[in-house]
Amino acid sequence: RFFAHFYILGFVSMALKVACEVYCNGGPQGQQQQQSPVAVSPVSLVLRFVMILHIARRYWECIAVHVWNSHSQMHVAGYVVGLLHYL
Repeated sequence: RFFAHFYILGFVSMALKVACEVYCNGGPQGQQQQQSPVAVSPVSLVLRFVMILHIARRYWECIAVHVWNSHSQMHVAGYVVGLLHYL
């Protein structure tokens, strides 16, 4: 509940990165119609999808598994580092 927005931000950010790699750069290597100046490796796409799965799993744990204390607090520096980690 408390950290769900980290994972929502991370999911949206990774999904946008994948979409940009696929649609803006012409797709993975070997599937491009024309040579793009920036070729996207299939390994890069697989790793981004694995990160999306990881973020989705962490979101599910945050929502369904963890029992948060109602008095839990987080330092602002930890909050900023958490946000930057998932960007």
